[in-house]
Amino acid sequence: MKNLFLIDGAAGTGKTDFFNFINQVGTQTYGLAIALPKFSTRKGERPVISDFPPDIILKSEEDFVVAAKEIRKAGKKFYEYQYQTAKYGIAKETIDRALKEHSNVYIIIRSSYCIKEICDDYKEYHNINLVPILIYSDIEHVRRRLVAEGNTEQQIKDRLSRTNIFLEDFYTQPENIYKEIVLNNSVKEVFYRQMRTIFEKHNQHHNYGNKPKAFIIMPMSKEDTGYTQIKNKIIEGAEEAGFIAERADDIFDSSRKLIMTKVYDAIRSADVCIVDLSAERPNCYLELGYAHALNKPIIGIIQKDENLHFDEIGYDYYRYIDDANGLKKLKQKLSTNLSDWKLRYYL
Repeated sequence: MKNLFLIDGAAGTGKTDFFNFINQVGTQTYGLAIALPKFSTRKGERPVISDFPPDIILKSEEDFVVAAKEIRKAGKKFYEYQYQTAKYGIAKETIDRALKEHSNVYIIIRSSYCIKEICDDYKEYHNINLVPILIYSDIEHVRRRLVAEGNTEQQIKDRLSRTNIFLEDFYTQPENIYKEIVLNNSVKEVFYRQMRTIFEKHNQHHNYGNKPKAFIIMPMSKEDTGYTQIKNKIIEGAEEAGFIAERADDIFDSSRKLIMTKVYDAIRSADVCIVDLSAERPNCYLELGYAHALNKPIIGIIQKDENLHFDEIGYDYYRYIDDANGLKKLKQKLSTNLSDWKLRYYL
């Protein structure tokens, strides 16, 4: 699982401090986290982060429109929004590349509507945890920070005026999109501790090997070694596609849970369920029903001459023959299907 953090907040609330903090974290963790810059028509220089393209400072809105058009012309998605007089944008390709190389990616997005657009696009990826964060400070704390930074009274007035823009955007957001809300009314070190707590919270259950998981629902019998051979071919096909695949009896459990508790836990944590409904086993249908209820992607298989119950007839099931050639074809079919799924839903 990887985290995509989308940071929102009014001027002076600490977004830049957060940006700098994440770059610090990335350095300390050998690139575990990265903060991404954006295209911008805002005047002034912006930081260059890692080996990713720096903000391109464009001289006019026309330049920005042309740059965005070129990105879209190449068939690529481009997210953009306007904040006061400046336009901002970032290509989806840039975010994708960052997520492939880092476990935590941070972007400052000063628009709840743009945040929702990004979330809508990335929620289909099974290994991306979306974390929109709202940072808020009251006016007096913002003023003190701006004074300490050496801003003139006019600059402070201009930046404080943006608070109303932020509040209007917050109260008219398309839905309650923020997963974390941070009150930054203290010194920078305390704010950094808050950020580190959020960072650690969303990193505690990571699989840094970044392999998707497939759980196998199928008949099990110690007396029938044929099921073991079928299971092994399923696992080989899954591994070819870059998956970790396991059946309930393969799961090591030091806490000695009941077998069905172990099964339900495995289905919940799986990215994909591979379901073999051969032999019409009631427990397989029960587990399949639980996977359906959780909206898990399901790859269905069944032996050629077996019957599907009526409630599964409408779904696509691959029918295989239980012999050497048939199991070889089953392995190839699963490898292809899982590879296609991974290409579409995994970064």
